[in-house]
Amino acid sequence: MQTIDHGDLAERVRRYARKQLRDDHAAEDVAQDVMVKLLSAPQEPRQATAWALRAARYAIIDRYRRSRHAAASLDTAPEPAARSDGDSTQCLADCAARMVDRLAPEYRDAVKSADFVGATQPHLAGKLGLSRSGMKSRVQRGRRKLAEMIQRCCDIDWTVDGRVRAVEPTHAALAACTRQSTRNCCVHCG
Repeated sequence: MQTIDHGDLAERVRRYARKQLRDDHAAEDVAQDVMVKLLSAPQEPRQATAWALRAARYAIIDRYRRSRHAAASLDTAPEPAARSDGDSTQCLADCAARMVDRLAPEYRDAVKSADFVGATQPHLAGKLGLSRSGMKSRVQRGRRKLAEMIQRCCDIDWTVDGRVRAVEPTHAALAACTRQSTRNCCVHCG
């Protein structure tokens, strides 16, 4: 009976993750997560390598999704200037928090419930008397409208791996902020 060489397999997963992520620490995290999952999952030794690499692939995809989703998380009020790295993500999150309230009510409620509260789309569909596909479309349209609003207000500089590097107001947003006494621009008017 063949056995799994966990050391070799972990190194193979680590190399694969390092190649995909271009970050040694992130690759190590992915490799550890995959190896922990492998130990708890019953595997045939000859299928373990394929399973581990597939699990690593999904872990990497999830990592990218989480980093993109973090840019849309909401917490505190922003400051009116360009930010550096960590503050930029928070700035963008604050911008999204303020702008989501400007969406039409049906989109605002759908986006807030799905993305900020964490309700599932099937649950929301049942609650609002919509089909699942209708609810999915509403959430997607709301997200698209929110993204368009943010793009009109903010110039966002992204890193290669999808993180926010810097956020600055667009020229149009600055002009709108200085022309009007109302707080028309999300982050940059305070």
